[in-house]
Amino acid sequence: MKKFNWGTGIFIFFVFYVGWLAVTLYRSTQIDHHLVVEDYYAKDIAYQTHYDKVKNRERLVRDLYIRYQTDDNKIVLDFGPQKNEIDVIVNLYRPDNKWRDLKKNFNNISEPSIEIDTNDLKSGRWVVKVEWNDGVRSYYKEEGLFINSA
Repeated sequence: MKKFNWGTGIFIFFVFYVGWLAVTLYRSTQIDHHLVVEDYYAKDIAYQTHYDKVKNRERLVRDLYIRYQTDDNKIVLDFGPQKNEIDVIVNLYRPDNKWRDLKKNFNNISEPSIEIDTNDLKSGRWVVKVEWNDGVRSYYKEEGLFINSA
């Protein structure tokens, strides 16, 4: 029987260490590392206009109210009474998979609320990003929702 010495211990340590590195390297190649937003850098540069839209919401008499109705499977965007017709862009953003994102445009809306059907959306966490313009200013709001599809 061989005697266990320092050289054997160091060899065993390096074998396990290299094995652990190989497993870690292999597992890292199995993860999808794509950017969730395609034009990430352009959006980062245009952040000031985004910030202005968020600040414009502070001037509103009544802020946009976003809610998910589980019984109807609808997202309701309640703008409240509007003086002018508004143009609305709604992005339904899925944080874990950019291919499930959905974008809807609504033009010349005079009703106080908009309903968006969610029957075709996969259950899970969604972020509702709403951008609207009343002819005077542009506004932006986003809110996270958990959608349970039937």
